[in-house]
Amino acid sequence: MITKTTSLVEDNSDGVGLTKVTTKVTRPAMRDMRDMRPLPETSEAVALGCTCNVARKADGWPHLDAHGRPLYAITKGCPVHS
Repeated sequence: MITKTTSLVEDNSDGVGLTKVTTKVTRPAMRDMRDMRPLPETSEAVALGCTCNVARKADGWPHLDAHGRPLYAITKGCPVHS
C-alpha cells in the first residue's frame, strides 16, 4: 500500500501570498504488499508445498541483494510461487 499525504499552507497577510505544498509518499519497508505469499524456506511455505530455496553461496551463507535481503531460487512448478 502506498500512502500519499499532502499539506498546504497559505499566507496572504502581506499581500504577496505564500503557498507551500508538501507531499510525502510512504511505501512498505520490507515486502511488497501485493505479494502476500510466504517467503521460501519458511514453515508456512513448506506447509503449502513450496520447493523453493534461498540462494546460497558455497559456504552456506545466503546471497544478499543491495539492500541486504536474501535472494531466492524459485523452483519451476512450485505450487506456491509459480
